[in-house]
Amino acid sequence: MTMAFPKHRGSAMPMGSRGLLMIAAIVIVILVIAYFALSGGLPTISSTTNVTISPYNSFSFQLSDAKTPFSIFVKSAGASASTLYMSSLPVLSGPIMVVTLSKGQTVNVSASGSNNADLQIKLIAANSTQGIFQLSYIPKILNVRPSSGIGYLTSSTGSGGAPSNTTVSTTTVSAGSTTTAHASTTTVAQDHSAAALATANASIYGGLMKNYSALFVKDRACTGTTYNVTFYASFHFNPTGPEDFENVSPTVITSITTKVTAISPNLYNVTYITSAPATTEPGLILNVNTNSNAIANATFTGLWKGFSFTTLNATYYEQEAISGNCGAYIPVPG
Repeated sequence: MTMAFPKHRGSAMPMGSRGLLMIAAIVIVILVIAYFALSGGLPTISSTTNVTISPYNSFSFQLSDAKTPFSIFVKSAGASASTLYMSSLPVLSGPIMVVTLSKGQTVNVSASGSNNADLQIKLIAANSTQGIFQLSYIPKILNVRPSSGIGYLTSSTGSGGAPSNTTVSTTTVSAGSTTTAHASTTTVAQDHSAAALATANASIYGGLMKNYSALFVKDRACTGTTYNVTFYASFHFNPTGPEDFENVSPTVITSITTKVTAISPNLYNVTYITSAPATTEPGLILNVNTNSNAIANATFTGLWKGFSFTTLNATYYEQEAISGNCGAYIPVPG
């Protein structure tokens, strides 16, 4: 008999508004200048290279399989950490990523703006005058996801959707010359995590998770005695060996919680996390697009790895139909 249920077969950056506007304006000025100064011959990163960047300076480059130029701007550097602003060029064409790295820490980002990371950045060393960063190209075939915890800045708009620009004059040194420029202000991107969670919960996958959650909560009352009775009623023989209550119960899910992670300004991962006595791990990951309010991708993993929605949904209805408080413990024919 094939067992269809996996248990038996076998995880901010606060800013003052004025400071944010001034810093972001300087970022835009420097990155735009860097783009127009360097676009004629940007270095290409195809493996791993180390670069040294001083605060309020940037390093522009392109990846071997992406034609879009990319720039890293060091907003600040200290003895053990550095804050970076990162964007494709020209900077006004896309969102600005914000991340703070501690010494030895790495972050995976998508320089090309896709759902897969293509660049790893590691802070090798830092002090008040410079940061040393290791940049490593990530082939897309590896399907590495961008790191969580990346913030974003986006251009602000005023009434009627027109740009709301505060002109800021700033001076920066680039290639030995002094340039004065003007820039538009920016503000922190809106958080759509609540909308992503609502879309996920309203989908067929969210409905399945809600059903399973209710089943698991009800069946917490299952005991060894009631399990034996329920098992015998289903199969007409007593459970032994791997099917004993002591062997089955550690992997029976008791609750489901959710976690929302931003991948980009309008793309989120909603993870349904399953908790059992023996393990707590992701069970379902939904990739949610908050622009279209749609599920872009669904992946069952952990105790549900290898299962489809159809199979897991059918398993739920069979277990839910078992009388008593042990349905979630009982394997069903697959």
